[in-house]
Amino acid sequence: MIGKVYQRIILLGALVFLSFIGVYTFDASLKTTAHKLHKRDYREEISINTPFIVPKLHQPACLKPVDDIVFVKTHKTGSSTLQNIFRRYGLKNNLEIAMPVNDGNRFEYPYFFKSTFMKQNQFNLKPKIIANHLRASPELYETFPNAKRITILRDIPSLYESSFSYFRGFSRPYRNAKSLEIFFASPKRFFNSAEPYGNKGNDIFARNHMAFDLGMPWLSENNEENILKALEQTFHLVLITDYFPESMVLLKNELCWEWDDVVFFVTNQRSEKAPLSQEIELQMKKWNSLDNAIFNHFNATFWRKIENCENFEEDLKVLNIKLEEVKKTCLKENFKCAENDPDCSKTEDYFDVKIKKFELSEGGKKLELCRLMVMTELEMTGKIYQKQWPGWYELYDGRV
Repeated sequence: MIGKVYQRIILLGALVFLSFIGVYTFDASLKTTAHKLHKRDYREEISINTPFIVPKLHQPACLKPVDDIVFVKTHKTGSSTLQNIFRRYGLKNNLEIAMPVNDGNRFEYPYFFKSTFMKQNQFNLKPKIIANHLRASPELYETFPNAKRITILRDIPSLYESSFSYFRGFSRPYRNAKSLEIFFASPKRFFNSAEPYGNKGNDIFARNHMAFDLGMPWLSENNEENILKALEQTFHLVLITDYFPESMVLLKNELCWEWDDVVFFVTNQRSEKAPLSQEIELQMKKWNSLDNAIFNHFNATFWRKIENCENFEEDLKVLNIKLEEVKKTCLKENFKCAENDPDCSKTEDYFDVKIKKFELSEGGKKLELCRLMVMTELEMTGKIYQKQWPGWYELYDGRV
């Protein structure tokens, strides 16, 4: 009898010991993994081949206006207009807006976002909104765990026509190619895949730069399925530039906002555009195949959201009426840009491109909504710095 008791005690002790070893091994494994992630620091050479894992996406019902927002601002996608909406909402509601620690307009782009890139508020308040240019990273979503994650995409031909025109004086591949037709006829001649950052990241604008901004392995050609899955798990809402009014209806519904919160003028838009041949459009899609796959995937999900949206057509009509009302209230009667009109466009010498701007009516000058809606990106950046850091006076740089 006593022997059986000893046997049971020995067996129980062995089980406890094995359990301890198992827990210890599992814990050590977690610590090792965490160490490796910390050591990696999400460097480019790692992320090119390994899509990152983001915190689990939650889709709570919209019961009150959403104040916590992560907007991943992609280049040349109408994102400046959307940024104006988010930062305008923050200013209107006295919300803390994350700004770069370098007193500039970008969170150390093109490097992966780190929380240390944010400027500390004088009262140590946690930011509610982040909307300036950055490159998405897991740390971005960990820094804003309760935020709605939103981005915007654009159809490939119009995106890369815009990119070439805007960055041709800045991006080395575009500059060396001289023309859009020459570049897309043989892009590998001009693109430096060994050193894609180039001078402050300028080569990145010549290939898959939406994927790059979203933090994905942008030069990967055989990992589309995993990348699309990662993006699906990351964003609550992906908007489409080519259907901007429709996007604003979805945005209003997603965030439980008012119509005045999502009205817009198209900002940072060029006053002239070049037509594209079908051949060049095909070459653009082939060279930027990852961006093309991302756009096609989320364009499909975009329309599925619209199909499942009650009263969508009625909402769209209401928005269009609001847009007309705001134009009449805020802008001079002839607000459209005429060719070579110095009062309606400005030349960005660095990028060699004319950008649309708007003139307020006398009544519009008296309304805060109107004044904020026509602010350029840099003007609003300065306004936010001055509001949150009294005494601030100068951007590090005059370029976006």
